Amino acid sequence: MKAFGRPGGVALAAALSACATVGQHGPQPPDAKVRTGERAFAKPTFSTDLPAEGWTLVLDRPNAVKLQLQGLPVFLEVEAHYLQPDQESQPLRSLARDCVESMLRGFGDAAIAEEGPALVDGRSGWRLQLTGKSSGLTVQALELSVRDGHRLLEIGLVGAQQLLGRGLVAWMRAADSLALHTPPGDEPPARASAKELEDAATRAISTERDPGKAAALLARAVALDDTPALRERLFEADLAAGMPGRAALELRRELAQHPGRFDRWALLGGLEAQRGHPGEAVEALQEASRQPGCPVEIYKSLGGLLLAQHHLPEAQQAFEGAVHRAPGDASAFAGLGEVLLQEKELTAAQQAEERAAALDPSGGEVHAILSEIQGDQNHYPEAVAEGMAALQRDIPKQLGATVRYNLACYQARMGHQRECLWWLRQALEAGFDDFELMKTDPDLASVRETPAFRELLSP
Repeated sequence: MKAFGRPGGVALAAALSACATVGQHGPQPPDAKVRTGERAFAKPTFSTDLPAEGWTLVLDRPNAVKLQLQGLPVFLEVEAHYLQPDQESQPLRSLARDCVESMLRGFGDAAIAEEGPALVDGRSGWRLQLTGKSSGLTVQALELSVRDGHRLLEIGLVGAQQLLGRGLVAWMRAADSLALHTPPGDEPPARASAKELEDAATRAISTERDPGKAAALLARAVALDDTPALRERLFEADLAAGMPGRAALELRRELAQHPGRFDRWALLGGLEAQRGHPGEAVEALQEASRQPGCPVEIYKSLGGLLLAQHHLPEAQQAFEGAVHRAPGDASAFAGLGEVLLQEKELTAAQQAEERAAALDPSGGEVHAILSEIQGDQNHYPEAVAEGMAALQRDIPKQLGATVRYNLACYQARMGHQRECLWWLRQALEAGFDDFELMKTDPDLASVRETPAFRELLSP
């Protein structure tokens, strides 16, 4: 039998869906001119030559380009930031450190190894070298930063330590060809009203295709007239400009003033989870749960995130808080059942999932989990019945393939070889592809030596 391996699936999806569509309607970048052996990028605020041979363009935004070296964990990126109001008085060294440290937040033990002044395009710049950990690999980053008026321009190379040298020549050549541009009217409007700043931001997006500038203008507008509509536009501009860290910061500033905006807490949790910061996502939702009147959706999202991180006691507490506040919420009981299943509290897990099924008879995923619970208790006829109930409802394709595979296992355990082989074929046709499990799963021992089983595994 195969465990579904979907801890926190329902509740975690709810946490992420809050910001799933934000920023997807941003401006499309201009096409890059391609020359033999190199790419010549002309953006609103910079131009540079980057290598074409051996590199794949993986990101092309109005304010940034990013290349990957031959599918290896080595990336070359050029990005222009339009400075926010609170950044304009900071020295270049501080700006460069903030940007690079933000970039390396997803790495463990990230630290600046070396830094100092540099010359970029004839201007004073700042150079940084960083080291961190990612997926067990030592990762290094080289970054050059230069300031031009209200812009900060960065060119960086980041990748596995033993591979970084393979991109060093490209990074140096790109830095040598880097040229800065100041578009006409780049200065923020002086003594402008919030409406004038908002209009300028609209032009920055629609005409100049520069969401970074729009974000900075909207930040000034919010400082003059802090309205939900302006904050929403600022948030979207930050995301469109590829600055999710700034977007998260704006949400935190808003929530410091309006802690009762639970929709924004959910959005912050989902954004941090999408950025690869599950700890900060949990912290945001935990803070939301401490606010008076916290809705059940926050508890469910928190439970899903904690379950996905295998923090089972905390996840159980969150889902118990959800079912206490909303005893008629099927997904709250379903989430609690998932936690209890992970904790091997099978009787309690079954009770929670049966409660969820009673509250929402159409929930196919609940019956899939009930099938797994019954199978874990060696109640194979009941496991088959729940699996069949799941397949009669709307469930994700991959989950359906796994349910079919488990039905084959239950039939084998009951000594029904013909039915087992039929369900195995159904599982494979539905997309089940864990052939290594099929070769070793003790549930299939009774059919593994049959010609029909070997035929199923043949190419």
